[in-house]
Amino acid sequence: MGNSGRLGLGHFKSLPNPQKVTLPEGGHHVVSVSAGFYHSLALTRDKQILAWGSGDTGQLGQGEYQTSSVPLLLDLSQLDNKSVQWASVAAGEYHSGALTVQGKLFTWGMNNAGQLGLGHTERTCRPTAVGSLTGKKVLRFALGATFGVCVIDNSETLSWGLNLNGQLGHGDTSDRLEPSVIVQLRGVMLKLVACGGRHCASLDENGRMWVWGSNTAGQLCLGDSEDRRSPVMVQGSADLVLGHISCGYSHTLLLSEYEASEVQSRSFYTTGIITMNDPAVERLCIYGSEGGAKYQPLSVLRQFYNKHGFPMSAEPVFIADPVSDRRLLDMILRVQAIAGAIEDVVERVRMVAVCCYYEMGGAHADLVTACRRHVSNLLERLDDRSGVIPLAAVRLGDSRHRALLCKLVCDRMNLPCCLLRGSVPLDPVTGEPSIQVQDAATHHWNVVRAGETGACYIVDCCVAPSRLSLVEGVSPDLLATLLTSDKDLP
Repeated sequence: MGNSGRLGLGHFKSLPNPQKVTLPEGGHHVVSVSAGFYHSLALTRDKQILAWGSGDTGQLGQGEYQTSSVPLLLDLSQLDNKSVQWASVAAGEYHSGALTVQGKLFTWGMNNAGQLGLGHTERTCRPTAVGSLTGKKVLRFALGATFGVCVIDNSETLSWGLNLNGQLGHGDTSDRLEPSVIVQLRGVMLKLVACGGRHCASLDENGRMWVWGSNTAGQLCLGDSEDRRSPVMVQGSADLVLGHISCGYSHTLLLSEYEASEVQSRSFYTTGIITMNDPAVERLCIYGSEGGAKYQPLSVLRQFYNKHGFPMSAEPVFIADPVSDRRLLDMILRVQAIAGAIEDVVERVRMVAVCCYYEMGGAHADLVTACRRHVSNLLERLDDRSGVIPLAAVRLGDSRHRALLCKLVCDRMNLPCCLLRGSVPLDPVTGEPSIQVQDAATHHWNVVRAGETGACYIVDCCVAPSRLSLVEGVSPDLLATLLTSDKDLP
């Protein structure tokens, strides 16, 4: 959209494709940009500021309330220090801010909620130093729609402005006209802070992500939609090795040093949990044995091998890829045809368990030992030094293989199904094992939701395959997490 001249192209038209912005004469080179609702700011390599778009509330900082459809250099003649050099800029909804190389913070524009941090609610069209920060060196800052956050050199984090959703992080919803210390973050040095419309996301020096404010769209990455009035650390965030965070009005983007599939495997699949929202019907692999087995996206296996030249596991890796493995697809379709003929949904799930049980070899007195022997013979017969075995080639599988086959079949039949590995997750309320399963410490099993009532059943394809156990005595929080979370369980 080009209204208010916010595109900086000299007109007010909207354009479907990117166009180059013509800068003022002087050989300016832009190193960063920030966009507000109807205006934009840019920082140049020679530490000057360009502004364009709507100036109705003084957000362009030109000493007047006028709009410009082309970039204008910020006029330094209106400042006491005529040779000031800028280190960073940020655009809020209808206000702006900039930080000097000496660590002095200036703000200008709309101020109806105290978003300029000047101790009053009067707007200004000239860059004005935030007086309450005099004597303090600001290291970094960010602006939200109608609020701001900054980090000073003693590691304290301060915030000011509108606080309707707790975006100031003070544990309440009271506005602040001047920067106030966020007590919850004392002792935590934030190396990066980002603001959205009404939420904040930050990264500390230990790589942990802290969030607070509005969460109506799940923008806080906490797995729910409840606002947080105080900073909360996102569990597992340090494992992602985050390099940058950026916030939109109601969403958050994270930049990790890992590729997408590596992030997914590192932070999600290593928990051993594939939830009902995770379709496994495409491509997966399993490696490890007994309780230490892990389910990974197949792309992770390939990326590891391409990067290092050797398999990511010393043990055999089982590939579950119905797209390229016709035998596995036939196996899935065979189970689907048998179980799908049963009208009662619960009995249909029971039949899936029975079929998976027999498709992978049926009962055996010492299943784990027999499976190892079988796999060893397979490797010799396949003569494959990579240690990769197609799942359909396993004729005597253990709980790893049968639980995965059950998940694949349930996905095909549109039956919500979790695949769980190893120790049973603890109930977040009682702290006790959430679901009782035989040999849970070294076992793989499923939870399937079936029937009109939405009841959930434990499906164990290795022990008593004709029996389904109704999930009872589980807290609603834990069950809701199993059914709806995006892979990560507390």
